[in-house]
Amino acid sequence: WGIHMLSLFVLDADSGEKVLVSVNPATERDLAATQDWQTNWTTSFAENLPNKVALHHAKNRELLELMSYELDSRSLAVEVIYLESARHSNVNLLHAEGGNKRYIGIVKALFAYAVQISMDAGFDGVVFFGLKPAICWITISVNSAHGR
Repeated sequence: WGIHMLSLFVLDADSGEKVLVSVNPATERDLAATQDWQTNWTTSFAENLPNKVALHHAKNRELLELMSYELDSRSLAVEVIYLESARHSNVNLLHAEGGNKRYIGIVKALFAYAVQISMDAGFDGVVFFGLKPAICWITISVNSAHGR
């Protein structure tokens, strides 16, 4: 099988064209760009999340999504702890505001990346998404604030 390099992409929502993307460790600049997102990734909660990575547009470096994951050697899997699309493509925020996504397939791209991390770690591509109580509380709190 060996290690394969991913060629990740999302789709431009208007044109349907493929947009190449890249995944790198999240920087302070990436985290600071989340002030108007559903979750502010500069809070103490978010700062404590492990292995934060950022999905960027490959050409213009536009931030598309952040994800936190950890290698779970007991389960032999990668646990996706939390992920969130940028405001311009976040279905929860756009639903509340009546807007349209700029890109399609952002979450799929980072899940593909998580599968690659799992393969590289010898976990056969096993990935799971574990909802933590603190994350559930944040989601419920945000939704309650918006009257949902």
